[in-house]
Amino acid sequence: MLAVRADRVVGCLAVWDQRAFKQHVVRGYSSRVLRWRRPINLAARVASLPRLPDVGRPLDEASLSHAAVDGDDAGILLALVSAALRMARGRGSTS
Repeated sequence: MLAVRADRVVGCLAVWDQRAFKQHVVRGYSSRVLRWRRPINLAARVASLPRLPDVGRPLDEASLSHAAVDGDDAGILLALVSAALRMARGRGSTS
């Protein structure tokens, strides 16, 4: 992703989706997390946040990398991260 201001690139960020060849799979939860998983997932659904997957299921994740922003401008970085998260969610990644 690129951030452009007046025909000049002022920031970049990559969305890296490795699910085709590398996955993190949930193998189990501690008893405490298992006990709280349903309420956590209900709250996450209400708040539009990622939910804890079932045991044996892969995490739907993507990584953000190669971030660079002119002048360490936090506003540009925030805009890039927000756009990257929307893109990742649109492709089925939730984390």
